[in-house]
Amino acid sequence: MMMRWKPRRLLLAGTLCVFPLALPSAALAVPLPVTGLAAVMFVSDVAIEVFGVSWMTALHQETPEEKFSRVSAYDWFSSVAMLPLATSVAGPVESLVGCHEALWGCAALVVLVTAAVLFAPDVRNLTRRTYEVAKTEAALAVSADAEGPAGRLG
Repeated sequence: MMMRWKPRRLLLAGTLCVFPLALPSAALAVPLPVTGLAAVMFVSDVAIEVFGVSWMTALHQETPEEKFSRVSAYDWFSSVAMLPLATSVAGPVESLVGCHEALWGCAALVVLVTAAVLFAPDVRNLTRRTYEVAKTEAALAVSADAEGPAGRLG
């Protein structure tokens, strides 16, 4: 799918694909039958894969090669750092407010946090570079490095 669809605004497309992650919690809160839940899970799984491809494309496009390992390590760490805390509070929150309300709250939290991300201008405006533009930028960077510091000052 992503091979044919190449969104121009990578992070915007990816972020919009995070919204369906609210569907599984909402489907469990309703509750949907197993076939409905399976359909919701399929849609949310496809959406998160589209997000992942968009995110990794943007990360590769925007991160210099020599810094990519460090940036991707920080990215992964920040992605999983809060999981132990979230997992440890899920049970007490459910006990406090009830299962139905906790599931709806989870769905609402996904929607609210994802919507908040859309307020960042870089998320809305980062565009995909074409191969030709990337090749030209790489050539310019190589020639600037070849000139050395004196060439950049003059």
